Amino acid sequence: MAQVLVLFERGRQRLAQVISERTGADLLRDPAPQLLAGAATTAMSTATTMWARRTAELPLPDLIRANLEQLRAGIPLDVVTSAD
Repeated sequence: MAQVLVLFERGRQRLAQVISERTGADLLRDPAPQLLAGAATTAMSTATTMWARRTAELPLPDLIRANLEQLRAGIPLDVVTSAD
């Protein structure tokens, strides 16, 4: 699992760099690329954890996609479920 976390961190750093390049944001002064990359990689790591623990019914690629779609939508409250 530690190796996966290292890979996610490398991916987050690379994603922040790409976001910075595409948006023209200064990676050292503007937090937006880091925030966006962090949110995206957290969505992916959350999906991976849920998938590995078998707490989700979707295949991993679909679970990642669903998490990213929730982020894109601003995580609407109607998709957040309780543990009733």
